[in-house]
Amino acid sequence: MVIVMLAVLFVGLYFLFSAKPTGFLPTEDEGRFYVTYEMPEATSTIRSVDLMKSIMKKLEGMPNLKVVGGIAGLNIISFSNKSNVGTLFVNLKPWGTRKGDANHVKSVMAEFQKRTSDIKEARVLAISPPAIPGLGQTAGFTFELQQTTSADNVQQFERVARTFLAELNKRPEIGMAFTFFTARTPSYQAAIDREKAKKLGINLVDAYSTLGTLLGSSYVNDFNIYGRNFRVMAQADTAYRTSIDDFSKYFVRNSQGGMVPLSSIVTTKLIEAPSLVSHLIFIALLKSMACPSRDSAVDKPFKLCAKLQKHYLPDYGYEFAGLSREEVKPEALSL
Repeated sequence: MVIVMLAVLFVGLYFLFSAKPTGFLPTEDEGRFYVTYEMPEATSTIRSVDLMKSIMKKLEGMPNLKVVGGIAGLNIISFSNKSNVGTLFVNLKPWGTRKGDANHVKSVMAEFQKRTSDIKEARVLAISPPAIPGLGQTAGFTFELQQTTSADNVQQFERVARTFLAELNKRPEIGMAFTFFTARTPSYQAAIDREKAKKLGINLVDAYSTLGTLLGSSYVNDFNIYGRNFRVMAQADTAYRTSIDDFSKYFVRNSQGGMVPLSSIVTTKLIEAPSLVSHLIFIALLKSMACPSRDSAVDKPFKLCAKLQKHYLPDYGYEFAGLSREEVKPEALSL
């Protein structure tokens, strides 16, 4: 009788574990989620704030929402500060008032994606927070594509990454794979004419220091007053940092003691460049996030990423980050 009971118990446990999610830490309903949007590069902050307000209006009619707050100019996933991005923090009503699968956070996020599907000027994503705060920025898994032995420039690196993500999204194991990396941010490249600076008696160190201080900022010192510490930063006023033509208002002292405008030795050109490049021990990397199509398939994306990287990107390396790094083991990726 004991042997029969053990056999029945083992069979029952087998079917129970087969029906339950097998992920390292399955995604749960934490009563909150993020909404991150990204508009075309170089979009103004005013347009970004207007889009945030329109998204909030779409959220107002959803019955399960408790409170919504947002920050324009911050991408909570990549922690980049750009004028064309923003993040909304959505808190849901207590679990006791949201009973049933129709009121689960996944259903609420799906409803939100439907309500915002008509927004064409931006990519709007609803993302769950990680199961353990501090281990990554999102639920799902985080994959880092690393430029190890490749000599590609950053634009080629982006094209390779987009191709890799397209291959990932073709697979049924992956519900959605995405990245916020882009190398197409309009930027100005400033160069100092060394020969002309030498003829005018301008020290290159002084020229670069003046340019960096006025356009960016420079730390001076700290001082204490009223029992508090205050930091002194040198920087050109906002009115003198609005246009590339403001170089004519910046002056640097030459060896004769005269003041020379920087516009006489600085040339600029419009280029496309990444606004943020992450590095790990001097290796450039591109961080991608993805969500498995279901929790029970969470172990498959690891092997899938390794196979795709080995087949399509032999000159690139890869690494998992956040909660995914704690889950994956070297033997699980053996091919």
